[in-house]
Amino acid sequence: MPGLASLLSIALSTLAVSGGGAVAASHPLASEAGAQVLRRGGNAVDAAVAAAFALSVVEPQSSGLGGGGFALVWLARERRAYALDFREVAPAAATADLFSRPGAPPRASLDGALAVAVPGAVKGYAELARRFGTKPLARLVEPAARLAERGFRAGHVYATRVEERLACLRADAGAAREFLVQPDEGGARVAPAPGARVWRRDLARTLRLLGKDPDAFYRGPLARRIADAVRARGGILSEQDLARYRVRERAPLEGAYRGHRILTMPLPSAGGALLLGLVGALEPEDPRAGGYRPERFLHVMIEAEKRLYARRGALLGDPEQVPGAAAAAAEMASPAFAAALHAAIGERATPAAEVTVDRERGETSHLSVVDGEGNAVALTTTVNYYFGSCLVVPGTGLLMNDEMDDFDSAPGTPNAYGLVGRGPNAIAPGKIPLSSMTPTLVLDGRGQVALAVGAAGGARIPTAVAQAILHVVDDGMRLDEALAAPRLHHQHTPDVVQVEPNGLEAATAHALAARGHQLSFAPSRWPNAQAAGRGPGGLFEAACDPRYEGAPAVP
Repeated sequence: MPGLASLLSIALSTLAVSGGGAVAASHPLASEAGAQVLRRGGNAVDAAVAAAFALSVVEPQSSGLGGGGFALVWLARERRAYALDFREVAPAAATADLFSRPGAPPRASLDGALAVAVPGAVKGYAELARRFGTKPLARLVEPAARLAERGFRAGHVYATRVEERLACLRADAGAAREFLVQPDEGGARVAPAPGARVWRRDLARTLRLLGKDPDAFYRGPLARRIADAVRARGGILSEQDLARYRVRERAPLEGAYRGHRILTMPLPSAGGALLLGLVGALEPEDPRAGGYRPERFLHVMIEAEKRLYARRGALLGDPEQVPGAAAAAAEMASPAFAAALHAAIGERATPAAEVTVDRERGETSHLSVVDGEGNAVALTTTVNYYFGSCLVVPGTGLLMNDEMDDFDSAPGTPNAYGLVGRGPNAIAPGKIPLSSMTPTLVLDGRGQVALAVGAAGGARIPTAVAQAILHVVDDGMRLDEALAAPRLHHQHTPDVVQVEPNGLEAATAHALAARGHQLSFAPSRWPNAQAAGRGPGGLFEAACDPRYEGAPAVP
């Protein structure tokens, strides 16, 4: 009974293994939705689309149909990768001073209708299915619709995130009905307890409508309803913004690390350029000199991250609106830049204030899928901050994003992830905000996908993805071990090395401090990574980050 076997793998294992493919999503029910599709003859893209729709139901704190994202697709028969950008864009009425002008409401870039950018998720998922899938969209939507209709159990992460955004969710009547519970008649709505059953019946109806006609999100009565709901609450999203939205196909960024080919997202993802610049700078170093993760290797990692994040803020932005951004990203991904970056790193920590460049606590969902034919998908999707803008379109179950916070609201002002920009990522009509999402594919020497990987977690995503790749390639770790290994992160501002608790041995920490690094052992939320790939013996594997509640599934 393959269904029972898959459910047992979800319940009992952190590493799922199969000869027919594997799915890793940040919620067990989404992984199972993707595995069901593989079981019924679908390919990796079909499974990824089904899992993404399911995440919109069971993980609304992180992703949803009112959000957007990126997908990297590998087609084994063509031996070619495709990168689709369905990231949100600024409405036509957006202005550079939208959140910094006198009288702008506090937290308006995070909470409420003004934070809503034009969503791309529905069009992106539909485009993936149309171009690369094998099953009708309505069939891929159905597992998500059933979950919304029949209900699911709130996990600890879900309940905690609701509690954290309680005031924001209570401020919108639709969000309060959708995500909060009323303990007694007339009482204030509260967060559901872990284990409480959650139903999203309005969303089930919307999902089935979109399965038949995904353009209904962008034109017609539903689009009008979405725009009216946002504008009635003080936002600037219009029907025309929805009708103009398009998915963009982009050329993947490409690099290499120790004989492995790496394909990742280009701009408007800054993550791909950061990832390739980082692994390129580390290649000359010995990752096992004197034992696991020598402090010299970690020193170079930290210094490279510091310099790369400085370039992110100064040079990168929407490639269609920021002259020179695409060239800057391509340069960061090049071997010549990696060599220069490595050569510029000395034996002591360089203060962040001296790292000059000429001229995200947040949430997201990632899923990785491989199938029996060798196709693979790495897909990252988001509504930005927990529960996005906290605005639900009445009667639809659609939760809208707060992606406008990913722009720079004013020069030098950090966003929700602590990232500071200096101009290229300023708000403009029709512009795509810079992102840290880093869906990535790693190919082995035979040209087969060894790893599809990505993560949620704002500014820390690129470094989490890089460290997962390093653990697999350099240390020979299994996927579950690679995702579980402790992480560190530096993003230029603030000038501090964020280290996961228990992430460094005392001697290594003292050695890094002696080089001038300021270490912060932070118990904050680290990225939620998901990975799938081909393991020993040619079997397919998937693993989910043990810090959270995801679990892999196989057909």
